[in-house]
Amino acid sequence: MADIQLTRDFKVSPSRLFEVITQKAELARWWGHDGMTIPDHALDFNRLGPWHAVMIGAEGGRYHMSGQVTHVSPPHSVGFTWGWHDDTGARGAESHVTLTVSATDGGARLTIDHRDLPTPEVAARHEVGWCGPMVRLARYLAQNDTQSSKGVIKMANYLFIYHGGGGMPESKEDGEKMMAHWMSWFGEMGDAVVDGGNPVGMSKTVSAKETVDNGGANPTTGYTVVKAASIEAACKLAKGCPMVVNGTGSVEVAPIVEM
Repeated sequence: MADIQLTRDFKVSPSRLFEVITQKAELARWWGHDGMTIPDHALDFNRLGPWHAVMIGAEGGRYHMSGQVTHVSPPHSVGFTWGWHDDTGARGAESHVTLTVSATDGGARLTIDHRDLPTPEVAARHEVGWCGPMVRLARYLAQNDTQSSKGVIKMANYLFIYHGGGGMPESKEDGEKMMAHWMSWFGEMGDAVVDGGNPVGMSKTVSAKETVDNGGANPTTGYTVVKAASIEAACKLAKGCPMVVNGTGSVEVAPIVEM
């Protein structure tokens, strides 16, 4: 068996954070990953009993999970069992999750303890998997404005355009490591992530004279939208991008002009 633990800090009160991670109407707003829909669910961690969620990925894949809520201790913690269903509907190995909320100087901290996962490899995949919902939770909780000692600072949105990146990973393990680095960076940015974005395929460049289909001199490989107080602050966030850190690519940063 293997266990994982993740922590994330949010600029909300502990009671507000507990509400968002337990109430049915709130859970459905951040559960899952960008691009997913949840056509069928009983996401309600505010009471003991069964829960389930069926998620459909952007590529059409179906992901079915279910369990039992085993304890609810407002406004501190909630626990539930967790199991994935295969294509036949059969439920696989059961693990246990505890979400714990604690106060911090700046708001509240969420600690995720996911225990009794069958192997270290499965645990590593779940550690990466939890990062996506944490980004969505931060985005859901985020306000459009942030307070400063001088008043209200309007946060603008910035487009991150990725170039390069070293291509596709050579193995499944390399792919999981790469994904873990990206999700860790997204987690560090927290509620600054407005839209996690996606990778993109080879582009074509259209001009009055011709259409070039080789992606150009510096092909775009993906995008993300973040919010920041200035373009300098956005560039500081971009410096943490995994492909900037490892030297395999670059990030173009541009302000999005509201019309």
